[in-house]
Amino acid sequence: MNIDLDRYNEIGKYGIGELFIGSVGKKGVVVEKGDEAIFDTDSLNYHFYPKKRNENIEKEILDKIKEILEAAKADPDIKITNSQKEMEEAISDGQIIIYCNEKGGCLRKNNEIICRLFRYIAAKKNDILYELNFMRFYISQDNSVNCILKSIQFDRVIDSGRSIMKRRVNRNGICYPNSYRGQSIKQLEETILAKNNGKSFFYNPQIGFGDEAEAILGAFKKFIEICDKKMSENDHA
Repeated sequence: MNIDLDRYNEIGKYGIGELFIGSVGKKGVVVEKGDEAIFDTDSLNYHFYPKKRNENIEKEILDKIKEILEAAKADPDIKITNSQKEMEEAISDGQIIIYCNEKGGCLRKNNEIICRLFRYIAAKKNDILYELNFMRFYISQDNSVNCILKSIQFDRVIDSGRSIMKRRVNRNGICYPNSYRGQSIKQLEETILAKNNGKSFFYNPQIGFGDEAEAILGAFKKFIEICDKKMSENDHA
């Protein structure tokens, strides 16, 4: 169930922080947040979006998604599926399977679209779900959840007992990183994966929304392959 900010303030574990566009600090823009349907009590996912709908940003995200999907078509290691059903049924067999509902990403209140910012690219390999997101959530030092629109974030979803497209990264506990800053591959391999063995987590790649689609796709692919290799090593340990 999606709840509004006033109800969240009664039950929420974390404070509600800022919504930025592009970056944090002087390089970013702080915008007023909408406070309807801000938190999903089932998935534990947060919904940060401008109070005044920004269709330009929605279009920028959609355009970036289309560019990334076009780049994926040329990659022999990736197979694109065209529906959730295909995504559920596809067997990776070493390939990365991806799906994106380009018409989705809607947040609604009383059947009215509040925004269409929550598009993402889903991927699976060996029955593990990964997501390429176009907003970056993090928990600041004051224990508040914050969000940067037009910023890249990856996640690995461990949510057993559910079909691929019904898995949610935060369901077993909110797992946003404690910083908005980019994290290195070395941190991923040596620290983040060790800390989150068998658990969901988010990862801030050192790549930006404004980078070329091929570069973003390449970083996401590398993230998946590193996670997959670590899980395989753990299975055989």
